[in-house]
Amino acid sequence: MTSQSIRSKTLCQLQLPRTGANEYVAYLFPLLEQLFPLRFSSAMHEPPAAAAIRLIDGSPLTPVADHIPSLTIPLSGRATEGSDLSVDVRFSDIPDVPVPFRGRRVVANVSEWQDLPGESNDTVLASVGQSRLWTVRGRRASPQFISALPLPRVASDTSFSDLFHAERFLALLPLIHFLQVITRAQGYEPPPLRATYIIDDPNLHWPRYGYVHYGDIARRAEKENYHVAFATIPLDTWVTHSATARIFRESTRRLSLLIHGNNHSRDELARYQSRSESMASLRQAIARIERLEQKSGLHVSRVMVPPHGACSSETLAALPGCGFDAACVSTGSLRFHNKGRPWRYRLGFLPCELIEGCAVLPRWGLTGSVTNALLLAAFLGQPMIVRGHHQDLKNGAEVLDELARFTNSFGNVLWCNAEDLARMNYAWELNGDRCLVHPFGAELQFTLPAHVREFALAQDGHAAAATLWDVKVPDGTMQALRCGEWMVLKDGVPHEVTIRRLPANDVQTADTAPAGINAGSMVRRLLTEARDRLLLQ
Repeated sequence: MTSQSIRSKTLCQLQLPRTGANEYVAYLFPLLEQLFPLRFSSAMHEPPAAAAIRLIDGSPLTPVADHIPSLTIPLSGRATEGSDLSVDVRFSDIPDVPVPFRGRRVVANVSEWQDLPGESNDTVLASVGQSRLWTVRGRRASPQFISALPLPRVASDTSFSDLFHAERFLALLPLIHFLQVITRAQGYEPPPLRATYIIDDPNLHWPRYGYVHYGDIARRAEKENYHVAFATIPLDTWVTHSATARIFRESTRRLSLLIHGNNHSRDELARYQSRSESMASLRQAIARIERLEQKSGLHVSRVMVPPHGACSSETLAALPGCGFDAACVSTGSLRFHNKGRPWRYRLGFLPCELIEGCAVLPRWGLTGSVTNALLLAAFLGQPMIVRGHHQDLKNGAEVLDELARFTNSFGNVLWCNAEDLARMNYAWELNGDRCLVHPFGAELQFTLPAHVREFALAQDGHAAAATLWDVKVPDGTMQALRCGEWMVLKDGVPHEVTIRRLPANDVQTADTAPAGINAGSMVRRLLTEARDRLLLQ
């Protein structure tokens, strides 16, 4: 048994046509091997594979076998007019359909599909009108799935987020779901459903900021069950309105603050060329936020929201050493500002990215295909974080109410501040009374199943073997644990575990010179706030 996994990677057999599948063998399945505890092979193996995937060039589309789980996918299909066609997909309300999609109608884009035969013993999972897009035969230990949608085209520079996003995800959905079925049958589990809103820019200078009315939003959030985190700019902490601070103190379940850059100058967190430059600015941001906390009696989540989503790899590396628990950046922004980084290929899949030792939470805009983005986040076990600006509330905060009702329809969704969200990003695998936890963050809290008697923290690409964690359980036991080492839990004690990654020896300490005050940034910020408060009201 290794410290990387309780089990060796599950073997999934690929059955391929003679030609036409090279791009998937070369690029897609190697990428999926980085994301799932699976190994794909087109060779015949002993012992036999645990599952099978077959790509078919032609028809009919029939299952691979009936003794192991399988998925059959066409290599090509009937092309739509133009490059894409927006279709209204109806998902069946049955257990074989993944929970966030179950019983829903979703509008998404497809480029081609192949008609599936109407076999009487096939159960339809998804359809467009009378056309079947996704079916399953047999609902026992070896379901036989069939997709009418060819896999999306891939190339050497294709990332997961290119293939699976709010506008285009249908073609890959049956495959990702099938891989989830295989791995979760082996004991792999994602974190719970969790969500928050983030509104960029507002400060505590007054009980409202532009179209944001803090008291009204707190009342609405309590009624509709949601949380709004306001990304406040450290430069703005020079004054705090006492009545506004009181609204936040009395509404901690519904309102919170997190950190929006430092001076809010353009690309300020993307242009630093060294870690020392990043740390000087980040430490100034923390000092300013501490001043706000002292004056207001509030706690500000140590989660960084970079202005305009611009954040470099160097800044991400500096954030943990400056006291930040995480950053919150969209996948698109991460890729745009970090061209050439090898980690960009896997972006968009994990519950939380861990880049340069920094946890990075995803987020999506309040407009556009936001409901599809939330469905995919819930499906992948990611936090559902929707961001906007005060202008998005110009017609009232009902937009938050409506989207919260949609999100809450997924099940028991935990709405909380960004700091708590960052502490719920993990996955685990079970094997009997042993549990291996994969941590995606610097400080995490989770509750292990009652039957677990031993647990360890995974040693993999997201946590180096030398990483040391401080582990605490409810009976008061504390232990320093390295990745791959097993910790024995006492019988009869709730397994609520808190872990905190201890700093590495090479982390820079507070000898970095503090950043100075930028007069230009202050003037720009005052003018922007005046516009937001006066011109738009």
